[in-house]
Amino acid sequence: MLVVDSGDLLFEKKEGVDPQRARLKAEILARAYKKMGADAINVGDLDLTHGIDFLEKQAREGLPLVSANLADSSSGKLLFPPYRVKQMGSLRIALIGLMGPEMSPQAQKGAGEKLTVLDPWVAARKILEELRGKADVVVVLSDMGMARDQRLAKEVEGIQFILGGHDGRFVSSAEQQGGSWLLQSYSKGMYVGSLRLRLEEPGRPIWDEGRASRLEQELAKLEGRIDAHRKAQQRGPNPSVERSLKQLEEQRIRLKQELEEARNKRDKGNRFSWRLEPLDPSLPEDQEVTRWIQEAGIQAD
Repeated sequence: MLVVDSGDLLFEKKEGVDPQRARLKAEILARAYKKMGADAINVGDLDLTHGIDFLEKQAREGLPLVSANLADSSSGKLLFPPYRVKQMGSLRIALIGLMGPEMSPQAQKGAGEKLTVLDPWVAARKILEELRGKADVVVVLSDMGMARDQRLAKEVEGIQFILGGHDGRFVSSAEQQGGSWLLQSYSKGMYVGSLRLRLEEPGRPIWDEGRASRLEQELAKLEGRIDAHRKAQQRGPNPSVERSLKQLEEQRIRLKQELEEARNKRDKGNRFSWRLEPLDPSLPEDQEVTRWIQEAGIQAD
């Protein structure tokens, strides 16, 4: 199992927060992720709230920060490793970090003039070239937002998964753009995204196991709409209802074709499943982390 984060982990975009309290919380979060054995954490723009020195200290103490496009303004040198390659059985999985091209005012204030954000699309192409032959699966940890993730998937080939953040959207299913799958797991630690991957033929397309189930649900809803239109049609001729019914029946034909294709691929070849697991208060707390919070004197928000 790999544990990753897409960024904006350490600090919140929130007005009137006590800086000392925010820093204490960030330090505890960093310790907790190290305790979990996190494999890669992308640097999001909000993570720069307390400056680069804070992040560099966390990295020296073992926090696995990655960023392929956060650089020193003077030298142009990257401040953190651009990626990490993790071995999972026979698979090599590359975890790349990318930040959006613009920092929020909060991040800009923390970063000062020392940092520059390189073009993420250019950075991604460069890293993918560097990774050629070194990874079977490429995962981008993105703090760019959904629209930019979609653009990245369309413009940069060779990425299998983009685990996105920044927007804080609730997106329960995977979205496909070209050869890439876009995933998000909401914000504020309310859910953890669980990506399960089965790769039988590295280099071949990867299919979403959950697509067939979603299409079945969509088809059932469509059948209900078709049934309602037919009943309306029985009450008397209505050109508008007839046109709508024809469109729905054409849509049903397309859906059935997609469903047949999805069922045929569900248990074959390269495939993945994606779930959002809720982190509700009933889950047991880690006693050591709880003790750290108590010792720091941090009260619940």
